[in-house]
Amino acid sequence: MSLKDEIEKFIRAERSKLEQKEVATKHYREKQLLRFQAMRRTLEEIAQSIAPEYLESEMDERDADISIGLRDATSGYFRKEISWHIEPNFRFGKRDEPSEGWLIEEPGFQVEETETHEPPAAELIENSHTFNNEAEVAQHMVPIIAKHVALHEHLKKRFSGRDPIPMPGPEDQ
Repeated sequence: MSLKDEIEKFIRAERSKLEQKEVATKHYREKQLLRFQAMRRTLEEIAQSIAPEYLESEMDERDADISIGLRDATSGYFRKEISWHIEPNFRFGKRDEPSEGWLIEEPGFQVEETETHEPPAAELIENSHTFNNEAEVAQHMVPIIAKHVALHEHLKKRFSGRDPIPMPGPEDQ
């Protein structure tokens, strides 16, 4: 076998591995869509239960972003206090393993949580969580959401009739 034939043989083998990875990745994406359906229904129910002045959500077929905070009544600007990015759990596949896709399904759901603190202690606090199912995700998020909504409603009632506390707008970010 000539050197050229040997090189072409390696190229064919590598292309075959890549094609196998693509097929495995396609199956992964299809399974993720199915896995996220129940989670999406749970998150939609949470979002519909909270006034839009306190909660903002963006849902996709495979993941969702939920944020709690406060919407400025005048400008419509939403100041996020806590945000969650939720998706079915996964890990990255091994580079040289053709039977694995680029992404591998793992049990449960990943939840990336970000707390935003305004000045003077301006900082981001990020946490990653893995939960076994939709109920565990809801059990984590709902008390936090309720605490923030209760605080804002309490402050709104307490300061009703007074000038509202100024909120930073998008131009202040």
